[in-house]
Amino acid sequence: MAPLPSAPRRKRRVLFSQAQVYELERRFKQQKYLSAPEREHLASMIHLTPTQVKIWFQNHRYKMKRQAKDKAAQQQLQQDSGGGGGGAGPAALQGQVSSLSHLNSSGSDYGTMSCSTLLYGRTW
Repeated sequence: MAPLPSAPRRKRRVLFSQAQVYELERRFKQQKYLSAPEREHLASMIHLTPTQVKIWFQNHRYKMKRQAKDKAAQQQLQQDSGGGGGGAGPAALQGQVSSLSHLNSSGSDYGTMSCSTLLYGRTW
């Protein structure tokens, strides 16, 4: 009986040196995207493969995007919790809704239109 083939082993996670990370971050501040020749040149300079550089840049762009999104959400939370005075709290929104409630009972032709008609601006 032949032994069952085992699952292929994953490659070990490669840790970059501080000098490599420094150079990657320095270059990232200059340029968010690298062309293939730029990527190959940087890779040879810091003794990595072009694929490693490409993946590092992809991951770093995603990380920066996620951090910016988290920061914006945090600022929005601070504004909504009374710090900003932006008027976007529940009481202000309720006031806006009640001030628009007269539109529902105004007897205009808009009351008989379907929602899709209003969304697309058709009036025929």
